[in-house]
Formats: sequence, C-alpha cells, structure tokens
Amino acid sequence: MFVTDHLFEERGYGGMEITQKELAVRVPDGIDVEFVSIDAMSRMEDGTTATPEDLLARTKDRTDAADVVVFTNIARWSRDVIVSITEDVPYVKMEFDWGFCKTHLKNCENDCAECVADGWYKEFLQGAERIFFTCPMQKDWYRKILGTVADNSILNPSWIDPDAWPNRGLERDPNMVMFHGNLFPHKGPLELAQQAVLHPDMRFVIVGGGPAEVIRRLELVRNVHLLGQLDHDSLVALLNRATHWMMLSQWDDTGPMAAIEAYLCGAKMVRNDRLGYFSYPWDWNDPEAVRTELRKIPGRFWDEIQSILEP
Repeated sequence: MFVTDHLFEERGYGGMEITQKELAVRVPDGIDVEFVSIDAMSRMEDGTTATPEDLLARTKDRTDAADVVVFTNIARWSRDVIVSITEDVPYVKMEFDWGFCKTHLKNCENDCAECVADGWYKEFLQGAERIFFTCPMQKDWYRKILGTVADNSILNPSWIDPDAWPNRGLERDPNMVMFHGNLFPHKGPLELAQQAVLHPDMRFVIVGGGPAEVIRRLELVRNVHLLGQLDHDSLVALLNRATHWMMLSQWDDTGPMAAIEAYLCGAKMVRNDRLGYFSYPWDWNDPEAVRTELRKIPGRFWDEIQSILEP
C-alpha cells in the first residue's frame, strides 16, 4: 500500500509521482499494489471534506489491510495519521527530497536544526523496515543531520526509462543550450537567464512552465526562448539537437530526472555540484553503463519489498 501526497493522475508531474506509478506497473507476480492519497481520503462520498476523525478512519481501513505500507512524500499528511498507520503495519519510507525539513528543500538555518529538534522524524525513520534514498548525496546529508538511522537504507534513483531517451547521433547545434523541467526558482531558471545575458551568441531553449514572475523575467532576455510544455517526442528531438543542457540548481536536488534524460540523449552537462544523481559512482563517460544501472531500479525496489514480505 503506497501512502502518498499525490498520485500522478492528481498532480500531473513529479519524480515521486512518476516513480511510484512506474514501480506499480512493474510489480512482480503475487504482489498486489494499491494507493492511498491524501486527496482521495479527504473526499467523502457526498462530496464534502472529511473531518480529521473521518480521514483517520478511512485511511486506517485501507492501510490496516496491507502487509507493507510504502510511505512516499507525506508532507500533507498529519503526524497523527502517520503514527497511527505505523503502529499496526510494517512500513518503508521512500525519500525523494528532504522529508525532515519543513520546506523539504533543506534550506533552513543550521542544517535544519529547528526542523529536527523534536526528534519525531528520526524516530519515524528508525521504525521503518527500510529507507530508500534517491541518491548518495541525499543519504550522506541524512546521516549528517539524523545520524546512523540513515544506514538502514537502499540507494535507488527515481524512475527513468533508459530506452525512452535515445541518443540518435545527429548533428548538434553548437550554439544551443537547453533546460527542461519545472521553472521554480530553486531549480535555477533565473541563473540560466543570467548566463544567457553573459553569452548573447548562444540560444537558451527552455521547455516547461512555472510561476508567472519567473516566466516574465525570462521573457526579458533576448536569447532565451520559452517553448512551454512539449510532448515527449518533440522533447527528445530537441535534446538530440542541443549541444549543452544547463542547470545551476539553487538547492541540493536529489535528482533531477531531467538531467539524466538530457544526458542519455547525448547533451553535454553544464551544472553545479548540487544535482544528486551525479553523486552515484557510475561511469558517466559510458552512457550505456548508466542505462544498465537505470534498468535495475524496479527490480532493486521490489526485491527489498519481497524480503520484508517473506523474511
């Protein structure tokens, strides 16, 4: 039973939402998968919003029937509901960002000292059968902030289909720099605009949407070209034309999936050291070796779940 803030069908984007959906598609025979989202549990049959008591009862009615609960992102769930679930069912926790942080960006003072002061999140992780971290950088930070609780863990990236992002070996535009993804400020879109100003001979092609103020500021730069959202085939075609893909992240991103998609399509990475995927000790000079690692994602997850179901 996946307990989550959002389903992909509810939100429409997100590494967590995509990953849990794709893992469920690849579930081994003999395991049944169900999802419980906060939105679904909050909607009563008559269209009203569930009271806290109803939300707890409805959720527990679902989770108590599970053999294992998989918590993904749970920022929207109350602590009372989470604790109640964990009292009766074995559980694992999948960490996609920084679950101990009140902003989930790990951008608070003193390494989130205030966020973890009451000890609850550490206790919650200590009770897990297993923790799944998205990248080594993330695990290292959890160990620094929460201690050895981070050691009961498995490293497993967010889902990327390695065969959906081919490098077609086409001639590339040497003056084309790309970025695709959500244009939230912490993702670094305004830093891309600064680079565009500094390199007026380059075309900065940006795919995706974001806050109106970010879009407005990007539109002020002559050599920034905003394309909005594109379908998958069009995006792959662009990534096979761009010479460079740039992301100057303003937070410690535990991915991002977009960087690996661009890498697999053959674009050269222009990045800072805040992209967590690149903390994996893979042979980044060998894209086929990276594709092989990505193909292990579902098997690695379900092997761990089966080891809990069948100790």
